[in-house]
Amino acid sequence: GAEMFEEENAAIAGEDLTVVLQFTDKEFSAQMKMGHTVELLKHKAREMLDDMSAKLEMRLAETDQVMIDPLSLNDYPIAGQKVVKVKVSFL
Repeated sequence: GAEMFEEENAAIAGEDLTVVLQFTDKEFSAQMKMGHTVELLKHKAREMLDDMSAKLEMRLAETDQVMIDPLSLNDYPIAGQKVVKVKVSFL
């Protein structure tokens, strides 16, 4: 039933992760799961900025690697980290 679906969904979503979104003048924290997409992270950033049409680029602060929309956070070398810093810039 519903419990099984929720457990399966949680397993797919993976580990909890705090993403610190670093803008030039401020930072926000977003609670994410490893299975969540970069697109969802950008959506959360737009909500925090109160600008749903903002064009954003995200890079892992540690490696400067560009984070691409269709990928999930699992696709980046951050497994096992509880807090990940991401630099956000406007395009």
